[in-house]
Amino acid sequence: MFLFEIDPGLWCRLMRRLRRHASDDEGSVNVLLVGVLVVLITVGVVIMIPLGDAIADRRNSNTASDSAALAAAGYCADKLEDAYGKAIRASDGKGFWEQFGKPVSFYCEGASQEAARYAQDNGATLTALVAQAPLRYSVSVEMNDEVGDTGLHSPSKASAELSLTKGLCLKNNRIGVRAEGRCMTSPDDRQDKEENRKEGGEGRRKGDQKRKDNPLRPSGYAQKAEVDTRLIVS
Repeated sequence: MFLFEIDPGLWCRLMRRLRRHASDDEGSVNVLLVGVLVVLITVGVVIMIPLGDAIADRRNSNTASDSAALAAAGYCADKLEDAYGKAIRASDGKGFWEQFGKPVSFYCEGASQEAARYAQDNGATLTALVAQAPLRYSVSVEMNDEVGDTGLHSPSKASAELSLTKGLCLKNNRIGVRAEGRCMTSPDDRQDKEENRKEGGEGRRKGDQKRKDNPLRPSGYAQKAEVDTRLIVS
């Protein structure tokens, strides 16, 4: 049997060398890990900044389109209520009926300018306004600022509608007054029109002419109109 005796000093030097190599390897791994983390963080920042800009621009464009759509509908609602107020304050039946019997577009000609103003106040440009129905507006806007450095401008669309809740009504796409249980757009819609026609000869002709010159107001109409507006969620 052979026995080997190891010098204690040699053994210590060997162990120190092994620990030094292990420390060097660990340091190399740490440097590599730090490098990978720096790359990942850089890539994340590069991606997140434009993405954050796009999300913010999208939110701003939605706000601009919603505001523009409600502005158009609100403008139209105010004009319809104003027309109804003029009818109520009219001194005679002729002045009363002059406020009715016209299409919605007649009362709301300035809706596009109002929508454009609200879009501009929110940093956007109105690109289109369409009357989808007599009492509904659809708008399209585009943000004035670019999305990051892409050269693109965030677009958005929104729709709003009017609801004739009191006083006013719509008949054959024309604005009328709600009275006597029906929607009337002219004096010809009054229920007593048929009764007048039962009169014969000269009496009927004189009565018709008198009512044409100064038609009677209907009965049972509201003293104030109410028109509500709301966004349409698509």
